[in-house]
Amino acid sequence: MPANTWSGACRSIFNLDAPVCMSDIRNEIPDIVGKTLMREGAVPGSSLMVAFSGGADSTALLLAVAAAGYVPVGLHCNFHLRGAESDRDERFCRELCLSMGVELKVRHFDVYARVASTGESVEMAARELRYEWFDSEHAATGMPLLTAHHASDNVETFFLNLLRGSGLRGLAAIPPARDYILRPLLGVERGDLTAYLAAEGTGYVTDSTNLKPDFKRNRLRLETLPALEAQFPGAMEAVGRSVSNLRRDLDLLRGFIEELRKELTTPSGDIVLAGLLSDPLGASKLYHLLDGKFALPTVEKILSHPEASGKIFQGSGGARYLLDRGRLVELKGDDVEMSGRPVITADVLPAGEFSPSRNPMEMWLDGGVLEGGHRWELRPWRHADRIAPFGMHGTRAVSSIIAEAKIPLTAKGRVWVLVCDDEPVWVVGYRTSRRFQVTPDSEKVVRLTASVD
Repeated sequence: MPANTWSGACRSIFNLDAPVCMSDIRNEIPDIVGKTLMREGAVPGSSLMVAFSGGADSTALLLAVAAAGYVPVGLHCNFHLRGAESDRDERFCRELCLSMGVELKVRHFDVYARVASTGESVEMAARELRYEWFDSEHAATGMPLLTAHHASDNVETFFLNLLRGSGLRGLAAIPPARDYILRPLLGVERGDLTAYLAAEGTGYVTDSTNLKPDFKRNRLRLETLPALEAQFPGAMEAVGRSVSNLRRDLDLLRGFIEELRKELTTPSGDIVLAGLLSDPLGASKLYHLLDGKFALPTVEKILSHPEASGKIFQGSGGARYLLDRGRLVELKGDDVEMSGRPVITADVLPAGEFSPSRNPMEMWLDGGVLEGGHRWELRPWRHADRIAPFGMHGTRAVSSIIAEAKIPLTAKGRVWVLVCDDEPVWVVGYRTSRRFQVTPDSEKVVRLTASVD
């Protein structure tokens, strides 16, 4: 995009009907950021954390936040994944922040150590480490965090979610705000950010991995979307408008769902299913009442046996609900009470489908567990039971795990243990063992899922 023009999407959002010159862009980007932050309740002059990699997008954001009258605090992650290039990025961030008089916090991470302990991909491990740090900084300071996601990122996310078969939530792409995270550049194209940096005379660093088509998003950015734009000029701008329309429709839908929630939710937060059973759209409504954290087939299963009691349903993001005679009761914290013997199902999957989560009703094992004729037993816990907890050294008494989980006395007798060769490997719903843990060398994985009939 030429440095002296704006995208049509930005002009329509901010009523900028004429192209602007290089000097204007120095004012317009900070103005966009400032107006967005004020809409989100950020008071000019206040301190805001900025996720700062040193790339063009985050560098433009850091400059614009300062120019808009806020006090940025840069957060830089050095994952040491690109050798000297990672250290170069850190040096650039330190030098720029020093020249601007901006506070910079730097955290170093051992990503490969986490991969070895969790079996996550390198990308997922880095993401988890990054946001764990961001969460702790927000908890300590109370400051919101700004990320440099922009309009081009939104288009890429739309296509990635489209290719996954996502619904409205996924197609609405990146939300402008989530919890303490704000994204004030979502209305700005990538080309406008580099033009802003050029006008400011500020450089930036380039992550060489972003130039390699090794990942889906990179292939979209480097190959697929440019080809689509070449065949259909203006396609990216049009998709950006579609994403904005979908986001608006999603906001409208959420308003309707909140009204429905008032009708179907008890003061204690239970969802009463009776009002959905004869509704042709009942499954769709329940899907949205559960914030899309359960797949539609699971929602349909809930509604097919609404009077069942004791069955626990596990969704994404750690969401757990107990079906109790026509009501869905949200389970919070570590308290998983089982009214009956759990049913364990096993799936054997290629190692590439390993997708660990914090789901306490799920356990992943190395595929080698299928060999060797191991003896398995599911039984109630015993006072002598000890487990080698995943992520920890040594062993722990199962009784200590139960005590720390603050399980009510009446529920302690309903805790079940999966035993392999007389050794507990899973306190179902609470703790898994590191025995048979998935490693980067695993060729197959086994996913165990527990449910209660």
